[in-house]
Amino acid sequence: MTNPLHAELEKEGLLHAGNWRMDEGELRFTVTPELAACKNVIYAFTSEDQPLYIGKTTKMMAKQLNAYQAPSPTQSAHIKNHAQIRQTLLSGAPVDIFILHDEKLVKMRWMEENPATIRESELIKQFRPRWNSGKMHLDKPRAPREAEAS
Repeated sequence: MTNPLHAELEKEGLLHAGNWRMDEGELRFTVTPELAACKNVIYAFTSEDQPLYIGKTTKMMAKQLNAYQAPSPTQSAHIKNHAQIRQTLLSGAPVDIFILHDEKLVKMRWMEENPATIRESELIKQFRPRWNSGKMHLDKPRAPREAEAS
């Protein structure tokens, strides 16, 4: 049976790229090599049918994931998400990684708005991931759509 959230993410252009796992007590990730090498991506972490986090990076995706795997003391968002990924995995739930790679998301010098920032904001508003904070975050989990509820 197809996961409705995964189908929605794929409809928005995000591809299932891999997952997080615990390996001898350490947080590790597995990502397809071609997507790990991508730069300028929007990414999402999900667990079962719940969106957990949506972010963007101009770095190679593998480097961004490494920052969650072993965050430096100054990376507060990475530290927070590292702990939440671990907690989710230790509870027995999976954490999947989705990636949207689109060269059009690269910021153009002449543009006022960064297309990746706009797209990321749209996806956060649409999916309401629990771990995102700020004015776009809603404390209530995402309500199932009518098609999902039936």
